Amino acid sequence: MLGRQFFIKFDEKSQKYKIKDLGEEFGVFWKVDKDHPIKDEEIFVIGKLFIQFKLDLDTNALTLQFIGAISGECEITPDQCKDFTIGTSKDN
Repeated sequence: MLGRQFFIKFDEKSQKYKIKDLGEEFGVFWKVDKDHPIKDEEIFVIGKLFIQFKLDLDTNALTLQFIGAISGECEITPDQCKDFTIGTSKDN
């Protein structure tokens, strides 16, 4: 891994998932200066990897769909979202 790009946290007060930039330079197109609330259907790009976020308002679950260098998806809930870190390698 070249570094951790950002992590996702669930803000109990606002009941929203937020992205926090971890300051790595590799593969980042847009720097996030402060916690950024994730919007439904929002897409982030890390190198050759696209990550689309899908919010389920009924369950407060967040699905991450990975498109590009790898494919697949994972779902996280507020209980699981303590330190969900995303990064990239030199090949992605």
